Amino acid sequence: MIEKKRVLRRFHPGVYVKDALDALNMSSKEFSIRTGISERTLSDLINGKGDITFDIATKLGNFFGNSANSWTNLQNAYDEYLIEGKRREEIEEDYSLLKPYRKYLLDNSFIEEEDDQETVVAKTRTMLSVNRLTSLNTRELLVSFKEQNTEMNSDNYFAQNFWLAYALTRARTIEAEQYSRKDVIDTIDNLKDLLYKEPSEFYPIIVERLRKCGISYVLVPYLNKSYIYGATKWFSNDSVMLAMSNRTGRADMFWFTLFHGLSHVLKEHKRYCLFQTDYQDDEEADDLASRILIPKDKWDEFIKETKYLNNFKIKSFAKSIGVPTFIVVGRLAREKKIKYSDIVYKQNMISYKNEDFVKPQS
Repeated sequence: MIEKKRVLRRFHPGVYVKDALDALNMSSKEFSIRTGISERTLSDLINGKGDITFDIATKLGNFFGNSANSWTNLQNAYDEYLIEGKRREEIEEDYSLLKPYRKYLLDNSFIEEEDDQETVVAKTRTMLSVNRLTSLNTRELLVSFKEQNTEMNSDNYFAQNFWLAYALTRARTIEAEQYSRKDVIDTIDNLKDLLYKEPSEFYPIIVERLRKCGISYVLVPYLNKSYIYGATKWFSNDSVMLAMSNRTGRADMFWFTLFHGLSHVLKEHKRYCLFQTDYQDDEEADDLASRILIPKDKWDEFIKETKYLNNFKIKSFAKSIGVPTFIVVGRLAREKKIKYSDIVYKQNMISYKNEDFVKPQS
């Protein structure tokens, strides 16, 4: 519950008009003739269904010998009373959606431990650039995104739109240059040189290189139940957002998701669409991302060997094509359905924690 504030009970100003008529022992019809206020308008006002406009306030003021402002002030006070009640109901509704994600907000320093519910809601609305959090609780998603196949429900939709709204807000703060497909193609080869570096070193470089290509790249902490790995959205100024969540934390998945997103950008999938990409588009992006990291002919040759689940062979192959071992391990796991828990895989896996990344200076 939000902190209860004492609110003075307000009455509809029509109550005061009705009391005056009773005190004067005057009918509505006579009052209508004397004031020039129609009987229909007067009836609505007395029954709390109409508002006191400045014209009505002037007529009431002339009749009762007081100012029009005294009547408009009564109306304003009543309107503020209603608005405050509605505002507090909206805070309650928004916080009920946020409650399961309070730890996420705390862990990522979006809110403080001492923040009350009203402050939490206000900070989150600002962070996501929305007036109401309930506007995110809809099946209509904000961008095209890559997701895990899973049964969706209202919790998923809110989590997805929450994550996407924050990613979009972050992306719009990046002053990306006009999109250039040629520059993206050239940059992809250069990005592969970063595979051996630490996140704190390669992340700012990725942001800057993609910015120069017209891509606003943002890494947003994964939000539980969103199931989002990455998302793309084209902006009206001919630039594009590429957002990632670092879901799973595995290094192989981070790089695959990055190149998967860049593949969507290169193919300009759903350039003017706000919804989830169809299966064919996603399959094409998967294929291109795989070939960017490991040339198809090299991969086909490697997997012809029936005993490729061998630590020495995996490392030798990775070295021969100039990628870290975890890239090969990750692709084997995805395509050959070999579990990451296998001892050979565990020896070669690398994880990236969210805190390993350094936010670029704005």
